[in-house]
Parts: sequence; C-alpha cells; structure tokens
Amino acid sequence: MPKNKKHFFLLIFFSVFTFASFLEASPAQAQSCSDGSDTGACSAVCASGTDIPGATGCTDPTKMECCSGGTVTPPTTTPSTSAGGMKYVLLEKIPGLTNADGSDLPKYIKAIYSTGLVVIVLSALFMLSVGGFMYLTSAGNTSAMGTAKEVIFDSIIGLVIALSAWLLLNVINPDLVNVTINGLSATPITLPGAPAPVTPVPTAGQYTDAQARTALGSIQVTSSGNCNRQNDPKCTSLEGIPISTINNIKRLQTQSGCTPFTVTGGTEIGHASHGSGKPIVDVGKTSCLYTFLQNNKASGTLTSGSNISAICATSSDQAVAFNCTYREPVPHFHIQFTP
Repeated sequence: MPKNKKHFFLLIFFSVFTFASFLEASPAQAQSCSDGSDTGACSAVCASGTDIPGATGCTDPTKMECCSGGTVTPPTTTPSTSAGGMKYVLLEKIPGLTNADGSDLPKYIKAIYSTGLVVIVLSALFMLSVGGFMYLTSAGNTSAMGTAKEVIFDSIIGLVIALSAWLLLNVINPDLVNVTINGLSATPITLPGAPAPVTPVPTAGQYTDAQARTALGSIQVTSSGNCNRQNDPKCTSLEGIPISTINNIKRLQTQSGCTPFTVTGGTEIGHASHGSGKPIVDVGKTSCLYTFLQNNKASGTLTSGSNISAICATSSDQAVAFNCTYREPVPHFHIQFTP
C-alpha cells in the first residue's frame, strides 16, 4: 500500500477517536442563582425552584446542589417568529439515524461516531480481502507477492490499532467509547403572548415534592439526572404524590428492615402509569427487599400486610411479580399501593 494511502487511513482512524475523547470534555453549564452565584450547598432535598440544573459542585450522587440564597434564574428565551418554532430536518440521512432535527444533536453526533468506526473496520477488511486476492493471483511473481503481503500486513496492523485504541479508551473511561453527551437538551421556546407555564398545586391529600422528601426521612430518592423536575424523565419527582403512598413506602421500609431503601421513580413524566395523584412508585432492587416481597407473596400478605396491590418486575425477578404481567426492562420494582 502506498505511504500516502496508509497515512490517510491512519488519519481517519485517529480523527474519529480523538473526536470521541472530547465529547465528554465539555461539562454542562449550570444556571445561576438569583443572588448571582452559580454554586450552592449539597442537600438531599432542594426547596422548590432552588435546585441548580447542571451544577457539578456536589460530588455526592444521592444529593443535589441548591442555591444558598434566592432561586434559580431561568434562561432567557428568544421569541419565535413561527408558531411551530425552528426545526431543521436533514436532507441526507446518516446510516443508522432514522430521525434527526434541531433537537437531536446528541443522536446526530453519536451516529457520525458510529458510522466512522464502521467505515474504518470495513475499510481494513476490504483491503485485507484485496491483499489476499492479489496474493492468490500473483502466479509466482515475486514483486506482486511482496506488494500483496504489504497490503495484507498494513490491513492487519490497521485492525490491531483500531481494536487497541478502543480497548485503551474503554479502560481509561468507558464513556469515551459509549459517547455519552451531557448538557444538551431541547430549549423551550416562548411564543409572543403565550402565558408562562404554571406549576400545578397539589390537591388535598397530596404532597409537594419537598414535603414528600421530608416525610420520607432516611429513605433515599435518586434519579439518573440527579434532579427533581416533574417535566424531565431523567429526574425523580414526588410532586403531587398521595400522602397515603408516602406512608405506605415508609411502612414497607419499616416492615422489610431493608437499608438502603431507594425510590427511583415517582410522578415525573416518561412513565406510562405514573403521575400526580397515583399511588405508584419505582423502588430500587436489593436482595433484602427481593426476599421480603417474595416471602410475603408466598404467604399472601402483600395486600393485607403492606397495602400492595401490584408489583411489576423484570423477567428474571418474576418470583416477586404480583398482579402484573408486564416485564420491566431494567432491574427495579414497580409497586402500586392500594389507594
């Protein structure tokens, strides 16, 4: 293989992996508090409107960062000139990317990265096949055989470098090869004359998020996004959860004696059956809780003893499933209490 072609192949390869290594380098920018600061205190519960989205000062994954004074200053939005907002659709699709518009930038970048890796591997395999064909058809010509061997050798070296680079990045930080992009989300557009969104006030018999977290005491509430916004599926919100449900959660934790006991899903959007006013929560799976639920299901005391009307679980945890045929995709217990 000519030297310039080898250099071009290696340049493409290292460009893709260098690009991947920088995707995690830009952290999410935190919004500022109304008192001018952009950092706050770590707390298990933030007062309504004081949690700082994207803040990185709190290293405890079970807590969130709250403004020490004032509330979070909302981002400034630019009024749209059209009722539907601005939306850009690609004319040419990227292989493996079925939907791409202005709100799909993370998916768009991931598709570019994945396509680049596929091109590198297929190019190496193609050149390996070409080298093999050249060797078989050399008919004893020493010069042709030497050229074929060089092509085969360079192709194998390219594959080894690709696999070694992937392995090295995976050992250093798995996120470098998983291409996780944080801090990018759709920005709401405020239309001229449109009323500001209003947070619903829980009705009688329901808790606000702050009240529910306080009532739970030592019971942890966690989420993948480390937040409590009800309109964000990455958060865990308890806004509008029935007071009786919080009491039943505490009762279940006391009866089981399991520690830690973690609530991983509440009334936030993104669930088919969760919502304000519904006695449904997701609870983290532990061996202690698994044993307790299995034993109480066998004895027939789930409803009478723990006020549980249904439990959904994964395919491997059907021993604790109760009045539910749905199979959860990830390990946790979807629990519905009696009203």
